[in-house]
Amino acid sequence: MTHSSRDALGRVDPRALEGARVTAHHAAQPLAAAAYRYVAKKPDDSHSNLLWSSERERFHGRELPGGHRCFVDIVGLGIGIQGADGQDVSRFDLGGRTFEEAFAALGDALAGIGCDDGRGPLVLPTYDLPDSELQRGAAFPDDGPDERAEVARWHARASAMLRGLSEASLGGAEVRCWPHHFDCAAFVALDEDADPESARSVNVGFSPGDGAIAEPYFYVTPWPVPNTTALPPLEGGATWHREGFTAAVLRGTEVVAAGDAERQAAFVREALDGAVAAAFEVLGATPPGAAG
Repeated sequence: MTHSSRDALGRVDPRALEGARVTAHHAAQPLAAAAYRYVAKKPDDSHSNLLWSSERERFHGRELPGGHRCFVDIVGLGIGIQGADGQDVSRFDLGGRTFEEAFAALGDALAGIGCDDGRGPLVLPTYDLPDSELQRGAAFPDDGPDERAEVARWHARASAMLRGLSEASLGGAEVRCWPHHFDCAAFVALDEDADPESARSVNVGFSPGDGAIAEPYFYVTPWPVPNTTALPPLEGGATWHREGFTAAVLRGTEVVAAGDAERQAAFVREALDGAVAAAFEVLGATPPGAAG
């Protein structure tokens, strides 16, 4: 296996993954388009998010009519549909193909399994993506398989780590990948019936990198945004990020420097445990796993 949740991170420098993660981010967008078209809408937009399959080592979308699921293979750079029996019923390789062709191919495959509402081709969701020549008609690159494998490895390991943390400390909150930012996170709502703009929450997640931090990183975000001049000290290795957004952050370069896979996992867990405790502290709440 090239990118399982058991592999150590760092085969490729975390600071050298921007191109690969932008490619992977765009490759996931036809899945989001399919979800917006064919999956029952949820108020929190969770109908559009993805799940990392440790068995198939790829992202799957939410269930479609007939038990089908769309998938995106980051390493092999392909998209397709998996049947209810777990077997692939279609696959479209993206290398050398355009963004527009990717949407058309998945749309055709969906029509082939009976998903056709007469509204024409799938369309890009109405949110901003990282700037890329793909949006201007360029083809998906055929090169960079090592970098794509490393992006997949980060997602695999992060998903496993976040699920373990969620089960232990976050009340089993679901860990999903959000196609808008291509980050994986577990969301804990603390004030269920309050106004979403003011209701307290904690988001614990992983980003493969973005415009704010150009390398993979883990984060813990308390909401509403706390007073940044009175944030508590963090134990375990994370630091407070205050520019553009407020969160406890653990950068990928620090994770890689921790050592082998086992040491990396322990380092991330210790950092996230400390960050989660601090986030709940600033919100005046107790983590679900610590209650009672």
